[in-house]
Amino acid sequence: DSCLQRGMLDSGGFTLDDSQWQDNYQNTAMGGGATAATYGAERTFRMYTRPPRNSGFSAVKFNTGHNEIQCTGQGPSNARVVLSQGIYRILPKN
Repeated sequence: DSCLQRGMLDSGGFTLDDSQWQDNYQNTAMGGGATAATYGAERTFRMYTRPPRNSGFSAVKFNTGHNEIQCTGQGPSNARVVLSQGIYRILPKN
């Protein structure tokens, strides 16, 4: 969850084309040491759609860019987990 949350807060990594964004983190909050857990995030652009209904954004003036964040983490016991989360941003059309 920490990885997904951090990836969603990093607006500079939001991609609007076929490029990908990657980052690696170390979580020192759990276990107290730098080797407590490591995780990496990858964000990928998926598609553009109309803004969601009742969002207040005109489909004529705005697009919605969709990204997917995939996080892979590993703890000190070598347990591995993969989480995916969709995220979108409403953008003015050019």
